[in-house]
Amino acid sequence: MREKIIYFFFIANMLFFSCQRNQSFIHEFTDGSWNYYSPVKFTFNIQDTTSAYSSYLFFRNNINYEYQNIYFLIETIHLGKRINLDTVQYVIADKFGRWEGRGMGQTKDNYFILNEDVVYNKGDYDIIIKHGMRKDLLIGTNKLGFKITKHD
Repeated sequence: MREKIIYFFFIANMLFFSCQRNQSFIHEFTDGSWNYYSPVKFTFNIQDTTSAYSSYLFFRNNINYEYQNIYFLIETIHLGKRINLDTVQYVIADKFGRWEGRGMGQTKDNYFILNEDVVYNKGDYDIIIKHGMRKDLLIGTNKLGFKITKHD
């Protein structure tokens, strides 16, 4: 019975999101850590090639995070071919250690603009994200998200 319920919600989400102008994805890290050798992959589909899109990253960290910034190594793949490889840095704490993100308590949510007004070709895209920090195991990471929105 439980499998049927999960299957129903999976299908309902697929139908709901396939008709939407926005596509959002969240990856939750196990044990609050992110290994450099465990990239996060998000897949999205573009059907409308006449509209521009903007993409955003979401990063949730906790107080165990050791750095005031984060580097993301982002690879974009379309039809099995790499079309972009980029390194981006975002500041998540000031020089005094105060968190820049939203939230109370031990977790902070950070929202970043990745790209604005990009026109994509039709088809499936993979966004593969690794962290680019000094240590292979990044402690204090809770979630990573990706969102793509279509403009009118």
